[in-house]
Amino acid sequence: MAGHSRWAQIKHKKNTNDQKRGRLFSKLLQSIRTAANEGENSGSNVKLRAAVTRAKKEGVPQENILRATQRVTEPPKSSSQLVVEAYGPEGVAIMIIANTENQNKTFQEIKRAVGTNSGKIAEAGSVSWIFQKSPHGTDEQTPKFLREISEDGLKKLTALTCALRLQKNVQSVFHNAKQ
Repeated sequence: MAGHSRWAQIKHKKNTNDQKRGRLFSKLLQSIRTAANEGENSGSNVKLRAAVTRAKKEGVPQENILRATQRVTEPPKSSSQLVVEAYGPEGVAIMIIANTENQNKTFQEIKRAVGTNSGKIAEAGSVSWIFQKSPHGTDEQTPKFLREISEDGLKKLTALTCALRLQKNVQSVFHNAKQ
């Protein structure tokens, strides 16, 4: 009878179990990397210790655990600068500078933060003319002119800039609102 061999049944069961186990390992290793961001010493980092203990309990190989913690401590391989231009509440111009390895992922994270905080992403060059670079050679951007906004708009702008600064790769956020 075709399709009824014992080996075929074992192969299919093993394949589904391996997929489930792989998904579990990925989640556990991601939690280890996240906890290692707060500190790589498992003696003082309770979250890391708990994540490593759970991973060991689930059978994650020690080599994979070490690789996950080392990945956090290693410097990034190739980092590039990403400049995103946006408009905030009441038409305030915002310039966001980020250093990232993955520009697409970082752009999407910034886009989500801007969109959920009453802002919108602008085309390249539509905001940059409002700012001028610092003559000291830093990334500091100063607005050429300031825009007055209401107190409610200022609260929304503060929430937006806080959400952007909480992003992992965002280095600095500049706007032209008069405070």
